[in-house]
Amino acid sequence: TRRSSDLLSLIVPCMGRLRHLRKSMDGLLSQECEIVVVDWSCPDKCGEWAIGFPTVKVVKVTGKDKFNLSSARNEGAKNASEEHLCFIDCDMILTPQFAEEVLMAMEINCYVSFGNYSSSGFAGMTACRTMDFWAAGGYNEKMEGWGWEDTDLKKRLLHIGLKESTVSMSLAMHIPHDEND
Repeated sequence: TRRSSDLLSLIVPCMGRLRHLRKSMDGLLSQECEIVVVDWSCPDKCGEWAIGFPTVKVVKVTGKDKFNLSSARNEGAKNASEEHLCFIDCDMILTPQFAEEVLMAMEINCYVSFGNYSSSGFAGMTACRTMDFWAAGGYNEKMEGWGWEDTDLKKRLLHIGLKESTVSMSLAMHIPHDEND
């Protein structure tokens, strides 16, 4: 039988963040979910490091000089196979209850945000049904780099008629780092 957490794909984009992915991988693997690591022309080869873990699917995007988080998340979503998507930054450590709590909060016609999503690391964490993600148009790839792409997606999810549901920020911990990371 499938566990409810098996219905969730965790999308984790990376470019030059192997040390954060190494710290967060145990929490990702504790979810019993599909994990999609998007190696966005990663100079430290996050994808090669992650490929040997069970339940991890690696998507390699080559030839990119600049990180485009929206494009990386969309690539992860295109390669995900589950009914629900959850976008996680590679610098987030998840508790073992994370996936179960997210799926419990995700009722029909809802997407999930994480507590006070203006807090560092939590803003980009969003979960929704895969069909709703694509109905909203996915992430806007014209938004380069990172920042505001999460707010834009949430507005478009609201526009297609979804309601926001929130879960506690205690389900994850942000790995502190400076802006250079």
